[in-house]
Amino acid sequence: MGEFTTDPTTSTEAGGRDKGLPSDNRPAAKVDLQFQLLFAALYHDLCETYLMRVHRALTAANLMLGSGAAVAIGAQYPGVAQAMGLTIALIGTVQLVWDYGRTARDHAFLRQRFYELLADCRKGRDAIEIEACMTVLFGSEPPIVERMRKRAHDRAGRSLYGENFNRA
Repeated sequence: MGEFTTDPTTSTEAGGRDKGLPSDNRPAAKVDLQFQLLFAALYHDLCETYLMRVHRALTAANLMLGSGAAVAIGAQYPGVAQAMGLTIALIGTVQLVWDYGRTARDHAFLRQRFYELLADCRKGRDAIEIEACMTVLFGSEPPIVERMRKRAHDRAGRSLYGENFNRA
């Protein structure tokens, strides 16, 4: 078999990846704190808007299908009545299980907190304190939606750095 060799890029003693450093042992680039805060706020804004639209659309569909006009149509067409009843049950179940309204409110709260931290940053509050608050907020975030994350990242970059912002 041969000797066991240690790869310095993965060795903790050598300052490799296990310490969070890139394989060439350079420290990772520090990301602008204002960018991080604006990006997080915009991400939660996009998620809140999307989830509230879904919640409102499902609520409107449920109300329309359960209305008197829908019942009148269902009285003449029994197959349509059964489909409407099944759809109402399905929409109600989806709303109860995934609770889009509550999740949207969670994003609204997080958006507000990140904007407050951005204001604190601009007022000159210590960056270490702000990063500690961000860590707590990151821990309470719902799972990240990659499509929204990319859109928020681009919006934050263009907002702070102009149209020449390059995501890569």
